[in-house]
Amino acid sequence: MDQYGNKRETDGYVQIPISDKSIFHEISGDFTLPDYQPEIKRLLRVTANVLPASKYVGDRSAEFSGGVDYYVIYTGSDNQIYCAPISTEYKIDVPFDGADTSSLVNTSAYAAIIADNVSGRVTSPRRLSIKCRLRARARAFGDMAVEDSFGDDSLEVLYGKETTYRTVVSAGEMLRLSDEIINSGSGDVRVILADGKALVDEVSCADGAVSCRGNLYLKLLMSKEDGSAPYSLIRKIPFSQSIASNGVCRGDEASARATVCEMSINVDEGRILIDVGMLIETHASTADNIKYVKDVYSTEHRVACDYKMLDIPRFETAINGNFTLSDSMTLDEAGISPECSIVDVAGTVCPEAYSFEEGRCIVNGRAKYDLILMKENEYSSQSIEFPFRYACPAPNKLSEALTDALFEGEVVSARARVDGERIGIDSEISMSGGAWETAQTKLLDSVSFGDEIVRRVGEYTVCYPSRGESLWSVAKRYGAPIDSVIAGNKLSSENDYDDPATLDKVKYLMI
Repeated sequence: MDQYGNKRETDGYVQIPISDKSIFHEISGDFTLPDYQPEIKRLLRVTANVLPASKYVGDRSAEFSGGVDYYVIYTGSDNQIYCAPISTEYKIDVPFDGADTSSLVNTSAYAAIIADNVSGRVTSPRRLSIKCRLRARARAFGDMAVEDSFGDDSLEVLYGKETTYRTVVSAGEMLRLSDEIINSGSGDVRVILADGKALVDEVSCADGAVSCRGNLYLKLLMSKEDGSAPYSLIRKIPFSQSIASNGVCRGDEASARATVCEMSINVDEGRILIDVGMLIETHASTADNIKYVKDVYSTEHRVACDYKMLDIPRFETAINGNFTLSDSMTLDEAGISPECSIVDVAGTVCPEAYSFEEGRCIVNGRAKYDLILMKENEYSSQSIEFPFRYACPAPNKLSEALTDALFEGEVVSARARVDGERIGIDSEISMSGGAWETAQTKLLDSVSFGDEIVRRVGEYTVCYPSRGESLWSVAKRYGAPIDSVIAGNKLSSENDYDDPATLDKVKYLMI
């Protein structure tokens, strides 16, 4: 049972959208390397890992705040590669732009936040300036009570039913993973960089919980202490977690995204000990039927009705998927010398546009790959981009009238290769999110009472209904009890009263 005393929260309440915005947010700062880090000779790459945001939802805006972990890859005076982890914070305010939230309860919000662009500049051997542009797509919702009574016994009430969908966002506790690597080679090793990306490939809903399974892809960039060229080691660590999610029921759809928030690496007597902390956030789509008042009239007074149009999610589906992006370009197009060898590659993915074809959601975007190169024992860097097009798998009930979507993507693993005069990238990209359809529904908002209806005893009216009229529209026009019109004309009451089918083949009515 939820806070409203219902099995599912939409019974008597409907979740309506408050705000849906895309916002760019710039963060910048000057940072000093700790004393134990070598000085910077040449900056090679800065990557950003946006940590999950905490959120505060008020009457007029939502606030998202969290951290960004930078990984600064550079060469020191000894011409070896080093990594300096640096952290900063962000806070993004998303105004609701005049949306009336006074009648809403249980307001909630979430945001998909990615690092759209990050750059660094060395200002002194131990200091650098970093700029990062965050792109946030933020959505906010609130629960509105559906009016079911207008407080007058003389009212005839027409009810409507609607299938609605609500988004339920939940986050699990920090999930701890560990691994141990035995260094079987000769000589000591140095771990330059440890990078973890998670692929959630199985998501299922139970009553009150979302279960997630997947694999953490852990990449270690390492080098021998003798100063030889760096090399990469890939580990795959399975994980699973059940996340409490109030209002979710068995059979609902959900997507999930996992973010590595903590990582420690210790090299000890030929062993590499790894400890990872990971947070999983789930987005579930749960459906229910609501009953609401479409219309009323009084059998005793003339009434005036005011209506409102309300945006209601008519359909929503959550999707988890992954795909392989393999593409290439000439070395000349990439600005890479044929004499360079590839040391490392890191990728980011940015969904940019959505389209809908035959019930499928098509995600279009770009994938950016940052390369670290070596030529004659000197390191350099270069970035290349490839477009992508991802056709989401179509669930059985995917609507033909989707109107919008929101996906988050991540390059889980990537490998760069040089084939003759071309450089190619083979990468695995995870996608999580969903698509939805929002349509307007007409609801009764208020009723005002006027003059009393005066009738004479024994008076009957013969009504010849026009094309398109219904039992409800005729009874309302005369202020007659709906049951008496049905009984007096031997009509069926199986159809909805406002359905024109209620007067099929009826030539006239006795009112």
